[in-house]
Amino acid sequence: MNSPYGRRGAICSHFGWTYQYLKEGIAWATVQKMMLDAPQYDIKNDKDEPDIELTTENAEDVANYINSMM
Repeated sequence: MNSPYGRRGAICSHFGWTYQYLKEGIAWATVQKMMLDAPQYDIKNDKDEPDIELTTENAEDVANYINSMM
């Protein structure tokens, strides 16, 4: 989403709007406020567990851990 069109397309997809509505049916300032007020997720480790570093030694263990979550 580096281009303005990608961002606008994502906004239309998120809200279920047409591009025409985004361009002419709603004020851009309102859209910006809606995006600022949207819930966000903090990707920091919630349990204060250390991050797992992938190495050749632990690759199989990490793969098994990921598969166990599905």
